Amino acid sequence: MNSDLLSREAENITLLLSLLEEEDFYVRYFTLQILTALLMNSQNRLQEAILTTPRGITRLMDMLMDREVIRNEALLLLTHLTREAEEIQKIVVFEGAFEKIFSIIKEEGGSDGDVVVQDCLELLNNLLRSSSSNQILLRETMGFEPIISVLKLRGITYKFTQQKTVNLLSALETINMLIMGGADSDPGKDSNKLANRTVLVQKKLLDYLLMLGVESQWAPVAVRCMTFKCIGDLVDGHPKNRDILASKVLGEDRQVEPALNSILRIILQTSSIQEFVAADYVFKTFCEKNREGQTMLASTLIPQPHPRTRDPLEDDVNMSFGSMLLRGICSGETDGDLETCCRAASILSHVLKDNIQCKEKALKIVLESHVPSMGTPETLFQRIVRYLAVASSMKSKDKSSTMGKSYIQQIILKLLVTWTVDCPAAVQCFLDSRHHLTYLLELVANPAATVCIRGLASILLGECVIYNKSNENGKDAFAVVDAVSQKMGLTTYFSKFEEMQSSFIFSSSEAPREGHKPLTRTATPSEAEIEDADTAKAMDKGNEDHPMLISLFDPSFTGLVKSLEG
Repeated sequence: MNSDLLSREAENITLLLSLLEEEDFYVRYFTLQILTALLMNSQNRLQEAILTTPRGITRLMDMLMDREVIRNEALLLLTHLTREAEEIQKIVVFEGAFEKIFSIIKEEGGSDGDVVVQDCLELLNNLLRSSSSNQILLRETMGFEPIISVLKLRGITYKFTQQKTVNLLSALETINMLIMGGADSDPGKDSNKLANRTVLVQKKLLDYLLMLGVESQWAPVAVRCMTFKCIGDLVDGHPKNRDILASKVLGEDRQVEPALNSILRIILQTSSIQEFVAADYVFKTFCEKNREGQTMLASTLIPQPHPRTRDPLEDDVNMSFGSMLLRGICSGETDGDLETCCRAASILSHVLKDNIQCKEKALKIVLESHVPSMGTPETLFQRIVRYLAVASSMKSKDKSSTMGKSYIQQIILKLLVTWTVDCPAAVQCFLDSRHHLTYLLELVANPAATVCIRGLASILLGECVIYNKSNENGKDAFAVVDAVSQKMGLTTYFSKFEEMQSSFIFSSSEAPREGHKPLTRTATPSEAEIEDADTAKAMDKGNEDHPMLISLFDPSFTGLVKSLEG
């Protein structure tokens, strides 16, 4: 009530702003507190009044150069004032906001600083979030070095307090804004995005991100996940940045290995599902429309003898990317847990996607059996299909955990669907064993399977018809169609496909992704809340498939599925 009455007359705001020029410390201090209180209760009126007051914003900006207590109050006021206020944002930037913000951050100790650093980064993010012009101004004046330097870890022990974690997440949010280039509605977004990504990598951002996300395993999971997202976005659609990432090596002295190998090891070993999803995104964007990169990774797919005396995934920097990936796929043979195999399968699907040469090379890979008496060694493709059946039997035995690891079958099916697209040789390999077709038919018809599992199995069946070039009796396309008709009928078969397309997993992948809410002083989540936010959101939707699948079944994969329907 009082706030409304006071802010109703613009003259009152003009009077308050004039008091900021008083020499008395307490007058300036309490004036800023009054303005902040008014802003919290009458935001629009106060913003309009400040805009219409001559030198209104200039006076507020001058307070950033005042003594510390005044400066901090002014900073807090400006962070609230610049939220969704484009005109005010422009004036604040014109008044030298970038220089003042980075000066305060440096003075406060960078990411090791207190909540003042968080306030500075929040103000910076308000100025950059939806404005390509402000991003261009920052790039062409101060450059990106000041924000990149906030990510630099200092000291020996690298202690991560709650405040340091929030400061790093806020800085990574800034980096992500620059990588994305501005608002979707901005006509200059694409060119700005390309320029920003190029300059960020030129300024060694990848080195800082790899240190923070890969080499600093003591960093909080939330920080590592955000770091992987930034790496993935940096190389997305940027051939030069992809090549630079592929050339990066980590470690010291003789313990060095390619950065991509280090990220793969994290994927295979991490106990955090969110970290797996975030690191998987790096390989997704690296391999997307990158035939040279895929071929480079696929060329290392050489099976190694199974270790007898040590952990099969123990750190070995001399192991190639492909050998580590194959060992991850085969690890389920020894411990009866297909989690690692499933993660490796997800990476393999990126390596093979839309690359017929890589698909055909992978078909020729023969794996050593753990039990010599088993007879003929399996091919990699046959092993993957067998693991699909094993995952199904493991799930039926363990009905106590509904969510559990219910994503394993879906990810293996995704790999098989990706592998068989435009690859008649893969279809032939699948149909070489009559048991494969029989099992797939049972999976499609299984009422206990989730909608997503039945739908993906039906897609794989459809590929066995579409890409079937065999003339051999019992293995040609007509034989597959006959088998489907006899097992369930074509109407029932197509219904499984349609059910999946209308499921939460697929509808979510086609909807615009909601970004994380900006980190603010009033809504700073704990590390655990940051990590579990996406999972909790998905589970609230009543989804029967694992929420992690929303991240892995992306628009490009659902687009592939829709193209097969045509």
